[in-house]
Amino acid sequence: MPSRNAVLARASVFLIVIVLGVGLFTYFSVKGVGDRDIAPTSVSIFPTPTQALFYDTFLDNRNAWGLSNHGGYLREIANNRLVLTNTNPQTTLIESLPNEQIYGDFTVTITFAMLQGDANDSVGIYVRGDSNLDHDYRIEISGDETFDSAKEFLDMHSKQQVQLLDGPRHITSLLSPGQLNTLKATLQGTMLSVSINNTLISTVSDADYASGQVTLFVRHGSTSSGVTMSVSEIEIDTIGL
Repeated sequence: MPSRNAVLARASVFLIVIVLGVGLFTYFSVKGVGDRDIAPTSVSIFPTPTQALFYDTFLDNRNAWGLSNHGGYLREIANNRLVLTNTNPQTTLIESLPNEQIYGDFTVTITFAMLQGDANDSVGIYVRGDSNLDHDYRIEISGDETFDSAKEFLDMHSKQQVQLLDGPRHITSLLSPGQLNTLKATLQGTMLSVSINNTLISTVSDADYASGQVTLFVRHGSTSSGVTMSVSEIEIDTIGL
């Protein structure tokens, strides 16, 4: 018959084995639960053209556009689009690119739709503009499906003047209001070329402005309740890329 000490020794060993077993089971069980509960880090990758000087598809406001609503000027990012609305007659709402860069020779491409407005309303972009947009080139699309380009400047009396470079004229490649259009403008040296939906519609030459900012705009006339433009993509590239 085993001695009392032998029984106690065996019991101690048995108890130690049980404790170690429970501890190991608990350790691996808890670790397993932790691995399942902690989701792997999710990294969202939004491809950007490697050659782009600026690019946005408005998935969010990561580029810090100046969004504000006041006095009939409405700016928002919704449904992957930048939406600009102007309800003030005879005024222009402008939206400068948030990077505040100055561009010389470049190509800018925007995909946009004029969602609201009539023949006296228009949307478009200013290119090579100065800080106050007193001097710039304006590329404009009106609600009656016409296009024009112009040079804006201040005269000797500091009054705004506009010199038409092309148009206004009807553009057959331009889709009607509410539909997406792609406008591409290339500025190289003195040349300004404009395409609508992959169709070259204008090439003009002017040597006055060599560089400046790029700015979106919506201009409200006086015969509608307001003008709205949505932009779903904008890209600025160096020439030749």
